[in-house]
Amino acid sequence: MNRTLSGTLLSLTSAAGYATFALWIKWSYHEGLEALDILTWRYIFASVLVWSLWPLIRDSAALNTLNRRQLLLLIGLGALFVWVSLMAAMALGRIPATTYTLILYTYPALVAIFSFFLGERLPHAAWLSVGLALIGCTMTTGGQLDVSKPMDIFFPFANAGFYAIYLIIAGRYTRKIPGTASGIVSVTSSAFVMLFLIGVRGLATPDSTNGWIVLICLAVISTVLPILTMFAGIARIGASNAAIVSTIEPLITIILAAIILDEKAATLQYFGGLLILVSVVLLQLVMRKQATAQSAEV
Repeated sequence: MNRTLSGTLLSLTSAAGYATFALWIKWSYHEGLEALDILTWRYIFASVLVWSLWPLIRDSAALNTLNRRQLLLLIGLGALFVWVSLMAAMALGRIPATTYTLILYTYPALVAIFSFFLGERLPHAAWLSVGLALIGCTMTTGGQLDVSKPMDIFFPFANAGFYAIYLIIAGRYTRKIPGTASGIVSVTSSAFVMLFLIGVRGLATPDSTNGWIVLICLAVISTVLPILTMFAGIARIGASNAAIVSTIEPLITIILAAIILDEKAATLQYFGGLLILVSVVLLQLVMRKQATAQSAEV
């Protein structure tokens, strides 16, 4: 199998894994768990699995090449991602998985907007992408969120916003760090943050065996698997191509939510979601073009 095909398949696997995240969270709530309990078990199981795979991923991780500054940066990103995950879990406790997913995928447009305020110039196509995302988001949330409940609106948009901030920091300061190393240290530091919180609030367990299975699936299928396959895919086809392939993720989530959770959305909401997906693909293409131009200049 050639590198392009294998890289594409790995990126698709990563996208499919991440796409199931909303479903596992929804099922975890049905097992009597709260958001912090769900995330604690997620990162405990994920970190145990990652380190159990250490003999297989040692070479690609190259942890011994990290300096103190890089290690502290990755630990900080792991702590920040706990907050991102918490916003996601809190949102999914309040709104449908379909609505959550479409709001989340405004994050590339938010990355572009934040980057602009940080001094980066954006081409016209990028601003078109931002406009499409905002219009699509308005159509997606119209009539779907209860304005009388501010947290129903705050959590999904906070999730997208903090995720955008996370990506900007990671994109600016982790380019020279092996991707597998970033994943291992980030997951591990997230687990330590959650373990610290256990001492503050305790930790609940699922009500049934099915609950444990759901938590393990959340850790394996929606955490470790997509992290490792994402970096493996990037190594074969590049970050920009992998990002474009991963835009299939929200479509998978919407299909699964319709089939498994029996979620239904209005036609206007689906059309808004289509605009968001178009904006994501367009923005990824713009970013790839910019990266190619910068490489040529160097």
